[in-house]
Amino acid sequence: MVVQRRSQETENPTQVMFQFFAVSQFMEKQLPLEQITCPTQIMAADTDLLVPMPNAHLLVNRIPTASLEVIPETDHLFILEKGAEVSRRVSAFFSM
Repeated sequence: MVVQRRSQETENPTQVMFQFFAVSQFMEKQLPLEQITCPTQIMAADTDLLVPMPNAHLLVNRIPTASLEVIPETDHLFILEKGAEVSRRVSAFFSM
């Protein structure tokens, strides 16, 4: 359903560039990620073009308590495309 809707509605290139610029500006900031001490779950989609996997690996490598959950065969909207799987993984994380 999500994929079908996304293929029917084209993205506004200007809005896509604004989002890309905002994310790139945010990622350029030096954040004290090593100071995060609570358990942290990083979730990423294996084919996300907006926030690619190297970003998830960067977070996992810098946050001492981080674990990585990769959602296969999906992209930036993995939470909508694979909602049941995401819910299961988040529930398992909070059950630890």
